Amino acid sequence: MTRLVFSRSATSCTVFLQLLLLLCFQSSHGFSAQPNTAFPMTASVDVLSRRSIAPGDRIPDVCLSWGFNPISEVNMVEYTANESVLILGVTAAFIDSAILETFFHHQEELKQLGIDNIIVYSCNDSAVVGIWNKQLVEAATAAGNANSLMTFFGDPSGVFTKACGMGLEQTPELTNLGLFRRCKPFALYVDKGVVKDVSVDDTKMSAPFWIQRIRELKQ
Repeated sequence: MTRLVFSRSATSCTVFLQLLLLLCFQSSHGFSAQPNTAFPMTASVDVLSRRSIAPGDRIPDVCLSWGFNPISEVNMVEYTANESVLILGVTAAFIDSAILETFFHHQEELKQLGIDNIIVYSCNDSAVVGIWNKQLVEAATAAGNANSLMTFFGDPSGVFTKACGMGLEQTPELTNLGLFRRCKPFALYVDKGVVKDVSVDDTKMSAPFWIQRIRELKQ
């Protein structure tokens, strides 16, 4: 599987035009702009009542989506079974790029600490994530930070987010922005399917924080 990757945020105008082009492309090729039906809107785990995932828990046995035309469903239990990974949840595509850039800059240090993969996902469909990914990869490569660890996924109906208990409570502000079923900014450190540490604090999402934290956990 080719690894997807992010870069610096585009302007609002550029993002709008790209998404408009994407919707036109989907329409002309028979694709729906609705969330993938593999993730039912009536998921059994409620976004607000589910206990937040904690150290010692196993990674949820659900799928994230990858790619576009066709979309692949990737089971997170299988995908992380034999790896040490960081999972970064962001509220929406095209934001939090500054945090993600720190992971491009520190990939080698994370590799030396045994990290095999950095999974980044948002509650967008994988086509939208793919556009964002392309921009981020291009910017990172231009800056001399070619991607070797980061993989990008979509969680269009929030099933993984719900299973982790990381749903962002819907507020009028989010509604006015057209943002629904979003995740809190959070990070998981997972080793062979078992959660080792969790952060739900966007000041503790950067690569330098996790480099230090993983070193502490390994002592």
